[in-house]
Amino acid sequence: MSYKECTEDMIVDARRVFQEDILSLKTLPPFMIMEDVKSLIEKMMVFRRQCFNVLSRDEYNYFWSLFNGALLKMAVVLDELDIKDEQGLMIRKMFTDTEKKVIREFEKYSKLEPDVTPPDRLAEIIVARKGEIYELVAEAVRKQYIDFAGLIKTWTTKGEVRDTISRALQIRYEKRFKNIVNAIKRLVDQQPAWLLRLFSEYEDALIDALKLREKAEATRSEVRAKVGGRLEDVVNRYLEEHNRVEEMIKEVEEKGISPEILKEIEKLKQEKEYLLTKSKELEERLNEAQARLEEAIKALREKEEELKKMSTEYEDNKAAKEALEAEAERLRRMVDELKKELDGYKDASTKILLKNVSVGSKLEDLEATVKGVEGRLIGPGEARALELMFIERFSFNMNKVPLKLYNPLEKKEILVKKWKPSDRVISYLTEDKGVPRGTSISYNVYTGILKRKKILSVEAFYFVRPEAYSKGFDSKPLGLGELMDIISERLDKARAENYYHVLLLASPTGFTDKAKEYVSGSEYHKLFLSTNLAVALFDPIDGGVYYHPLDPSIKRFEKVLTPLVSFEETKIVADKIMELEVDALARSPNFPYFTIDELMGKTGARREVVRAAMEKLAKEGKGKVQVVDKKLVFVYPSEG
Repeated sequence: MSYKECTEDMIVDARRVFQEDILSLKTLPPFMIMEDVKSLIEKMMVFRRQCFNVLSRDEYNYFWSLFNGALLKMAVVLDELDIKDEQGLMIRKMFTDTEKKVIREFEKYSKLEPDVTPPDRLAEIIVARKGEIYELVAEAVRKQYIDFAGLIKTWTTKGEVRDTISRALQIRYEKRFKNIVNAIKRLVDQQPAWLLRLFSEYEDALIDALKLREKAEATRSEVRAKVGGRLEDVVNRYLEEHNRVEEMIKEVEEKGISPEILKEIEKLKQEKEYLLTKSKELEERLNEAQARLEEAIKALREKEEELKKMSTEYEDNKAAKEALEAEAERLRRMVDELKKELDGYKDASTKILLKNVSVGSKLEDLEATVKGVEGRLIGPGEARALELMFIERFSFNMNKVPLKLYNPLEKKEILVKKWKPSDRVISYLTEDKGVPRGTSISYNVYTGILKRKKILSVEAFYFVRPEAYSKGFDSKPLGLGELMDIISERLDKARAENYYHVLLLASPTGFTDKAKEYVSGSEYHKLFLSTNLAVALFDPIDGGVYYHPLDPSIKRFEKVLTPLVSFEETKIVADKIMELEVDALARSPNFPYFTIDELMGKTGARREVVRAAMEKLAKEGKGKVQVVDKKLVFVYPSEG
């Protein structure tokens, strides 16, 4: 074969394909792509057999690299179009992922070709420091592509790219990056001072980050000033006002019903309105603080990500890489600080909102008492029996391990295989064993071995008023104000220690409608759901269960929260009690009644079943539950 055939005819297809960009090649129909592939392979084999002794070693290596470069480009095209015929798969496997990645990388710099953007024009773009082409130039400089020969040598030495591909890349792409060098030379010749400020994006980014941190610090100071001082002090001053009004409500409540009490309630209402006005002003300041901090955190996070990304582009510039990484870390630390401060403002807003609800609800409960709203009468013996059953059922179910619990803070399930004695904590509202004790029993989940950290707490709490039972009966349902006190105490602790608290709260006197509505409403959803607290209310007598339907944690405790007495059993006994009405009327027409002990004997039912049936009938208006001579009785409607 002649010299001309080896240097012109044989390599014409390889030169054409290698000069074409990948995007253009991909637009060809698959059959044309495969025709080019077959032609390249055939001519490559002929060239190898017949031109080796015709050309000098350097000439042969040059043209052999052209063939390999053209086939590499076709392999990338075949990959991206996912062409899988036998020959296509063979070509795709000829080259490494690194070689394909490299050629894809260099393809995106086509606008730096001298015939596309001449050196004079490129120098003008560099001076302007903006636009797509400038971004390509800056990126190429950061990645050290302007030292193309040195880069290729490094790849070859490390074995990342084979010799023939390295030569091919140099043949095809080096002029793009030399164009940058030529443009810089022209620029420096014209404006020597430019040499000192060329491609200092990373320095600009560091300066921007510093300014951003200074701005965030200024925002934090402005926010603190606008709130009115140290957040804890501001909130505590406000909460002291709430506590003062709550004490006033308690004092009025303890005086008992009298003509003067209505005037005192009116004064309390005025105090409440004053508190709400102050809270609205403070809420606005806290909301503004949160919005400004969130904006600052967002800007810092974006800059942190930008610096992290930029640092990966300076692998060969150790000083720049270290500076970028160090500043990114400073930004991250500042984000953590501001996030902690932001959480403080959010907690403050929650505390104030809860206190507002608490004061308002306690005042409403006081008014209801004055108006003579009837509650459920519960004696100490009955309350104590229900307490033991509730706590026993909870403990039994918690000890049925393995047990799956859910922690929304980490959005994952926790599998408890065994409880340690130290995982179980029990406490009481009173040490007096003659009355219901207000038992609280918690099962706590910890992480860590040497340093244990609580991540989840499941608590069953039986709420009672021991002082009421020590005097006799209690009839006051648990109101929203008291509920807020219970919730606030647990929420503060859970947030401070960053764990999730599940509270199963039982009350033998039941709950007010407002308390029941609150835990299943939008305000509860907004404040608590999937943050640090989940709450369910359980009425052990009528079996009512109240919690937010979207709460993922509470549903795990359905067995604990099922009625102590089935609805079917309650209905059967209630029907039997109504059948005894004739006997009660015959015995005492003006005040027909039976004590709970008498009804147990006549129906043959357990005490808790008879009690539930009495409550059911009272709710339906078929009688009343009262206390006569310190005994619980069911009174039928009188004919007299």
